[in-house]
Amino acid sequence: MKTIKLETHLKRTAAKARELDAAGRNVPTEALRNAGKTRTTAKRVLLERAEKRARAAGKKPVLSHY
Repeated sequence: MKTIKLETHLKRTAAKARELDAAGRNVPTEALRNAGKTRTTAKRVLLERAEKRARAAGKKPVLSHY
């Protein structure tokens, strides 16, 4: 399994979104998000902790449904 940093992933996805927008194929990000209705308790806790850590570091947290 290849490990990448979250910041690297976000930069790549933002670049891809710009590319799609330039081609006239932009899909709103919210339309692609998982609603999180079937998430396990452990995953919900993980997402909540990640959001708190981002806020504590002064960063904008990645939107997630938990």
